[in-house]
Amino acid sequence: KFLIDEAYAQNRYCAIVGPYTNTPAIEAAKVAAGMRIPMVTHGADDNGLTSVFVNPQAARTAVNLHAMGEVVVNWFRSHGRTDFLATIAVVAEFGDQFRQTVDNAAKEAGFRHHEYFVIAPPWEGFEVNRGVGYALQGIRNLGFRNIFLALNNPAVQIPFIADYAEQFEMNQGDHVWGVSGNIDFGELAYMASQNANISKLVNGMGALRVVDGFTYRPETDAFLQVWKEQNATTVDRINDLHPIQNVNATGYYHAEPDYFQTELPQQGAAFMYDAVMSVGLGKCLFEQREELEAPLADEQENSADGVRRKNRRRIKGQQAKRQEQRQLQKGKKGVDTTNSHINAIFDLDFEGASGRIAFGENGVFSPGSRQRGTVTYGAYNFRPVNNDAMNPNVTTWYHLTDYLQGSTTEPNWTQTDLSPFVFSSGLSTPPPLNRDLPEQNYLSPAIQATGLAFMALALAITLTSTFVVYHYEDSPSFRQGQPAFLYVLMLGAFTMSWGIFTISFDESFGWTENMLDAACVTTPWLISVGYMTMYLAMFSKLWRVNKVLQFRRRQVMIRHVVGPFIGVLLAAIAVLLTWTLLDPFTWERQVVDDFTGESYGRCHSEHEIVFVTALIILMAISTFACAFMAFKCREIDSRFQESNWIFYTIFLQIQVLLVGIPVLVILQDASADATYLGRSLVIFVVVMTNVVLMIWPKAFVALGIVTLGPANQSSNNSKAQGSVSGGGSALVSGVVLPSGARSSAISGLSNSAYVSETRDSCDTSTAGAFRHDERSSLGGISEDDESEDFTRMTAPSTSTDPSRSGCSSLASSRASSTSIRNSRQERIPDDNDDVRPPWSAASRASTHDTSGSVAASSTGAQADDEMNSSSNGDGIDISA
Repeated sequence: KFLIDEAYAQNRYCAIVGPYTNTPAIEAAKVAAGMRIPMVTHGADDNGLTSVFVNPQAARTAVNLHAMGEVVVNWFRSHGRTDFLATIAVVAEFGDQFRQTVDNAAKEAGFRHHEYFVIAPPWEGFEVNRGVGYALQGIRNLGFRNIFLALNNPAVQIPFIADYAEQFEMNQGDHVWGVSGNIDFGELAYMASQNANISKLVNGMGALRVVDGFTYRPETDAFLQVWKEQNATTVDRINDLHPIQNVNATGYYHAEPDYFQTELPQQGAAFMYDAVMSVGLGKCLFEQREELEAPLADEQENSADGVRRKNRRRIKGQQAKRQEQRQLQKGKKGVDTTNSHINAIFDLDFEGASGRIAFGENGVFSPGSRQRGTVTYGAYNFRPVNNDAMNPNVTTWYHLTDYLQGSTTEPNWTQTDLSPFVFSSGLSTPPPLNRDLPEQNYLSPAIQATGLAFMALALAITLTSTFVVYHYEDSPSFRQGQPAFLYVLMLGAFTMSWGIFTISFDESFGWTENMLDAACVTTPWLISVGYMTMYLAMFSKLWRVNKVLQFRRRQVMIRHVVGPFIGVLLAAIAVLLTWTLLDPFTWERQVVDDFTGESYGRCHSEHEIVFVTALIILMAISTFACAFMAFKCREIDSRFQESNWIFYTIFLQIQVLLVGIPVLVILQDASADATYLGRSLVIFVVVMTNVVLMIWPKAFVALGIVTLGPANQSSNNSKAQGSVSGGGSALVSGVVLPSGARSSAISGLSNSAYVSETRDSCDTSTAGAFRHDERSSLGGISEDDESEDFTRMTAPSTSTDPSRSGCSSLASSRASSTSIRNSRQERIPDDNDDVRPPWSAASRASTHDTSGSVAASSTGAQADDEMNSSSNGDGIDISA
């Protein structure tokens, strides 16, 4: 306070120029405020230095950290660094401000990920928000490859950063380092030349700061030209004005007569020149205003016209503007800022050595800060150099490769003769990645091999089963199972199995995006069409059997039962085609953790839920239709229908889906391997249950591995044995005939046209009367008439009780009738056969007498007449 008061009392100083760095500039601003004189710094960039609320007497010819923050982000963007920026800042006002300005600029530039770490003395170690090791390890864990250093004492801080960068292998050429602040680039280059770790860190680093015109346009820079024109007289004058005249004292520098011809200006010299000129030009403007205001004051004194006084008071408009600013400053801080010299400096706008000088960067809130668009910014590149003859110990130096003018946010960098910028990799192209490749959750080769093994096993079993059906097609077990539908079933299984293949790849296996898109589109086609084909084939097969038992058609061919099959399949194809054309599945990688960048690759469609729901409904219709038809046919002999196996299949698949689907949903964003394996297992189980349970039981019988006994021939053997009694219905081979139908028994229904024979106590000749020629039907393959019966639907009995089967009545009638011979057992045909039921004009027929006994007609023609002309009107036209 004493010094300030003394200086103010003597009125010797009109302004303070400088200092260059923040800490002394902030202190000098306080002195200037106490002395009520301007202070103009040429290098300090602290945001609060020129705040009207803090230092209303301060100005600067450089820019604040807000502008430098935008330049830093702009430089990273110009080299393809568009995200994942990490800042290391010193724990000080400067570091905190710089970190905030870079963070704001990064957000405005579209950076989604920007993290910062704070370092503080003693710098070493892993202490949170203090140790350099903690900061570098944190960046390494994040995987960020773009690192900016906001340092205020690099000579102390850089060695620690270099050592930890070496420890964490962050100086290997795949990181981009940038630095800015109060840094002596020459000192940093010398440090890199003496230390291997610093050299590896610094080489390829970008250093950013405001630049003088003579650094990027030396041939045309006016300041440099005038500099070189100075002679020995100027040198002598400067030496004489040096405040330290002792040549041995610290801080003294004696310039030689040719100084201006042999030495270049130091960095910031143009800004210092402009600071001095601002003080002088501001003083001139202030005096001009005083001269203009003096007559105005006299006129105000002598004039009675208040309006005229008011108009004259607004001379040149600038006075009113500055008065408004002074009132704002008084209201905020209570500081007397009526000093017209500083206000005149704020109003300056001239072309200086460093470019256009115009203040008021942030309006009335920071009137002394230079506008950022009037400054030129430079990007320096540290590179290895060959030993200089004059500096043999220098192995690293810095070179201005690019400069920026105008907007600080647009990447309009201009290259110099020293371009291009060379990165630490030794290349002029930047590293390809902005961050370490995050966890992509690629499918592991071992798990992929497991899934493909499931697919191979499913295909092998399906193809083997197809071969078995083809090879043993003539065997009763397969003929009765209608081979045509079994082939279709296995075609569906074959198709669905390939669904495992299309979900077995991602980028890690070399598949391109187009290949993965095609796989995504194909997957729902394979799975849904294959699934529905299997179940619709079983439905059509059972429906054909059921239609035969309805006795409503003369012929039951395949084309009569494929309507639902084709209808549902066409509906599914329509859904899939619409999906493929309008909103196809595409491969995309979805980020599940925005901070770490972890992602999963999957097929995606904007409206996939709509199409998937439609397909699920169609698949459910196929399944329930098959189950319903299996339920209707459950009483038919097991050689013609697979109701039990179908129920087992559906039950097993429902269990798998009930457990598998929730698990897959949970694991979708947790493990790509588990998700893939679960999906593969679901497809494998669905395919195998259909093939194994539908085909293998028949294959075992055809191969002779399993022999079905009489007790296993029907799902309801006791009913299959049935008897015919007068006045009631007759249940023969599981078919209920109305009482008016004059029939003895249904001797066969399908491929083997097997007979429900009544053998109880009849002699062999009676049993022989029921001999029949075996005929194939469902498969369209006919057996020889001399072939033996396959497996009987009822077991032989030794009972002689005529009330059980009516055998005695049959034996007594045999004496008066011709032997009963099934001269033509009809069968369920293929599309080329003329289908007739197990009895026809050539078949045996029976009538009911009043006592309930069965009498066999002597001729087939007579039986047909009786059955087709029943007096009670309920006879069945079984010629169909």
